[in-house]
Amino acid sequence: MFDPIEKLKEFIRHPSISTDSAAKEGMRGAQTFVTDLLGSLGFEVEAVHTELHPIIFAQRKGDPSWPHVVIYGHYDVQPADPLNLWKTPAFEPTIIGNRIYGRGAADNKGPLMTNIAAVAKLLEEQPNVPLRITFLIEGEEEMGSPSFPKFLERYADKLREADFVFLSDTALPNEQQVVITAGLRGLALFDVHVTGAKGDLHSGLHGGVLRNPIQALAEILASLHTPDGRVNVPGFYDDVLDVHPWEREELKKLGGDEKGLQRISRYRCVLHAARFFAVRGRAFPAHARNQRHRRRLPGRGHQDGDPEQGVR
Repeated sequence: MFDPIEKLKEFIRHPSISTDSAAKEGMRGAQTFVTDLLGSLGFEVEAVHTELHPIIFAQRKGDPSWPHVVIYGHYDVQPADPLNLWKTPAFEPTIIGNRIYGRGAADNKGPLMTNIAAVAKLLEEQPNVPLRITFLIEGEEEMGSPSFPKFLERYADKLREADFVFLSDTALPNEQQVVITAGLRGLALFDVHVTGAKGDLHSGLHGGVLRNPIQALAEILASLHTPDGRVNVPGFYDDVLDVHPWEREELKKLGGDEKGLQRISRYRCVLHAARFFAVRGRAFPAHARNQRHRRRLPGRGHQDGDPEQGVR
């Protein structure tokens, strides 16, 4: 049995930033690391080619009557910028107290290594355990998984054999409390464009006279929520499934006060950032654009095959 901590540190050292074209070596290193590790445990490993980064598909086959679990993870990480804010090197894992610091230690290399180590220990102690195991590990999760849909279509028959999918890419409220996340909200992305004049204008001549697209866009965005945080779009909640009483009881066990949420999220406010695109300087821009996203709640989105359902 390998040392999980040392293996995790080795894993973190690969700067596998999927969105950075300059990090190709780090991506290859991380993919090879996982492929070799799973191969050493006796898995049949396939590095599935995609237009960007390979998807690792590793199988422990067996009797078709055995239960079959798919374990999902990803080997790519978010960019580490700005590097000057790191107290330790981003891709040189550092142990402080009982924590390992490094980009990807929590998302998702640490949880993925935990799963691989658990399977390794299981197979070491019970080499003949009647269980089929498939690891499905992608390298594009942090960039929206653009290659995943085609992969799922191609491997649909093999994946349909699974009894369930297990992943550890969520969060725990604290070190003493384990939770099982039964579902996550989906995501819908859309761009909002506001156009004013035919071209950029001088702010000294036209500012305050004509409507500034940036100001108009800011007012639109500000109107999307009520002061108490609810979505201010007519009909938005009409088809949303209600929370069951047993779910509310389970949520109470989290101790869901504001301070608790802040500890989980590490932010003072649970807000999504909006990105603005405009001309810098003193110009009065002709247009403004904002990229928005909304979470799909249970009961909303993709009904009757309409991906626009619920986006108004």
